[in-house]
Amino acid sequence: MNFSIIFLLLSLFAVALAYERPPYRPRPTFRPYSRLVREAIPVDNTLSVETQQL
Repeated sequence: MNFSIIFLLLSLFAVALAYERPPYRPRPTFRPYSRLVREAIPVDNTLSVETQQL
């Protein structure tokens, strides 16, 4: 009985927190970061080609 009351209060608190904040979305800074990572991949490939020639 005591556990069910505590669980009810915790669930109400969680619902109140979820209502206050919007659902999580990835930040827009994520897309330029992925583009920088894609631009950095050919640089890594050229380095690996140079090490293969040596």
